[in-house]
Amino acid sequence: INQRMFDNNLKLINKKIKFAQYFTPLSVAKIMVDMVDDVGRKNYTILDPGAGEGILSTLIVEHIIQRFTGVAQIDITAIEIDPNLIQTLDSNLARIKRYAESNNVVVNYSIENVDFLDYGSTNLSSDLTLLGQLYESKVFYIIITNPPYRKIQIGSSQRKTLSKLKIETSNIYSAFIELSHRFVSQNGQLIAI
Repeated sequence: INQRMFDNNLKLINKKIKFAQYFTPLSVAKIMVDMVDDVGRKNYTILDPGAGEGILSTLIVEHIIQRFTGVAQIDITAIEIDPNLIQTLDSNLARIKRYAESNNVVVNYSIENVDFLDYGSTNLSSDLTLLGQLYESKVFYIIITNPPYRKIQIGSSQRKTLSKLKIETSNIYSAFIELSHRFVSQNGQLIAI
């Protein structure tokens, strides 16, 4: 093994550990997207926490356009902590936006380069009860996610953020699911691997 190859692999492993990244295989992403139900809406709002390179967001837009009727607009909020993925994520969302436009569907998207827990802390009021958070917060009709997997260290900034949100858990996966649940609209759909 040459040194450069070893160093590159080590960087990838360290990055995977730092962000607890496990990218969604295409075959799994397609199964997840197929779980989204057509309920006859004209407009869809989608949240993709831990968006990575945007495979779930792009496939879900394609799925909606190809299989649902009467869709006029899709708004995507993609949350990704890793700054090294933002350019690829933006490129993929721009590509799916052009595809949508060629099918007479408007796609708007925003990318938030933040930890999803911090996004939740900023966009959910910790002063409200859980019920108050559900009615006072931005909500999304579809949330699709492949959350990271790792323990949350006691005393960490993530643990403190979750405590403010009244979420008590020891792993990041369940924190993502609970936080996602707080953002899903009434009768909305939450799809997680």
